[in-house]
Amino acid sequence: MIFTLDMVLNHLTQIFKGFKAYATENNFECDIINTYNHPYLSKITATSSNIIALKFDGTENLFDHNSRAGVFYENALEFSINFQIYIIAIVLNAKDFDANSRMLMLYSMLSDFLHNKAHKYTLPSLQPDYINKINFYIYPTSNMQTVGLINLGTKYSNHAYSASIAFNASVKATEILKEEYKIAARYN
Repeated sequence: MIFTLDMVLNHLTQIFKGFKAYATENNFECDIINTYNHPYLSKITATSSNIIALKFDGTENLFDHNSRAGVFYENALEFSINFQIYIIAIVLNAKDFDANSRMLMLYSMLSDFLHNKAHKYTLPSLQPDYINKINFYIYPTSNMQTVGLINLGTKYSNHAYSASIAFNASVKATEILKEEYKIAARYN
């Protein structure tokens, strides 16, 4: 196997941590959490009142064994990861009328961050003659579903506005011989 599923999920989480930096650059504070349970049922301990919660649902085509041999690479694997994103804006107090607006702004920023973008990584291989490349193509598979005002246990408040969106991350992992990678890079 080129990568473990755990490594792939960790890199996917890192992409969304990159979104946190993007939001900070745009003067918007948020936290990214990875949850195994439904976030509405969990005790959320995030430090921000704006939260993006990731919940992984499963994989597609992981066991189809789409590995193939070729000239420039030893092995390639393509599969998809299905996951939900929950956008949560906590109501800070009784006079916080901006929570719903913050939720919509966070969704808009996330949409801009992910639009037509491939996330590419090069990782060291366990075999010294190879390098590993992994590409993520993330896109929504559903429309945003707003839930409205919900009861949620946090350190700020018991109320929040929330929306959820189903996403798919198409993952392409390749293992490439280092020498052939250098030759191909020289001509491109």
